[in-house]
Amino acid sequence: MNQNEEIAIFIKKRQTKSLIQIGEPAVLPLIESLKILKVRRVRFVIHVLGEISNSMADEPLIGYLTHKNKHIRRDAATALGKIGDSKAVEPLIECLQNRDKYLMHNSIVSLGKIGNILAVEPLIECLQMKDKYIRRYAAFALGEIGDSRAVAPLISCWQNRDRKLHSNAAEALSKIGDLIAIGPLLMCLSANRKSISEPVKGPLERLFKIRDLGALIFSLTDPRDFVRNSAIIALGEKKDMRAVEYLLRFLKDKSDHVRSAATIA
Repeated sequence: MNQNEEIAIFIKKRQTKSLIQIGEPAVLPLIESLKILKVRRVRFVIHVLGEISNSMADEPLIGYLTHKNKHIRRDAATALGKIGDSKAVEPLIECLQNRDKYLMHNSIVSLGKIGNILAVEPLIECLQMKDKYIRRYAAFALGEIGDSRAVAPLISCWQNRDRKLHSNAAEALSKIGDLIAIGPLLMCLSANRKSISEPVKGPLERLFKIRDLGALIFSLTDPRDFVRNSAIIALGEKKDMRAVEYLLRFLKDKSDHVRSAATIA
């Protein structure tokens, strides 16, 4: 039995692991099989092509973004994200205009995985859409791409009452790493509603770690325990002896957490 015959049997029996183990030699036979298989097996083959992640599958998968079967369209969008080739960016952007919200969801996630900056503006527009999942996925994807054009639109997400959107936007801002986001996030930290203040804590800690020494020392005067604590941790990680005299002052801070952070730093 030659390899193509073996691949045909694996496709027929839907043996995903065996096909993935074969890898690149299985790609062309898998692509050829798409022409003759029924919907269920086409979906299986698309999934396997995504898992193998070889760019030879890009063109046929892009063609399936407009297939009459909605499940095949959605699967193709997901597979293209796993492959990660920039050729898929514009076709996936076009999918953002589709009425099928699940195709949009998958396309947004895939655009984030591919990470091409061409997707930034279309994803920013998605932050304004009615579907909450589209907004959430768009915020996450913008963080994966990491372009600073998304900072202001992500900050504006706090005008929405969706806590998960707040969390995704805060994480995205920390990944982008633009220090301009610290001020607005600190304002969110002061909000009375936990749905606004809680999601920003982790991202703020990460942004504090890339602040310069002077800005961190200034943050030590903040009345909020969390801000002082984050600044102390960040100063400790910088290992700059100029920070020692400032850190020593916080060994007697009123907050147990701040004292503990100062001791560790």
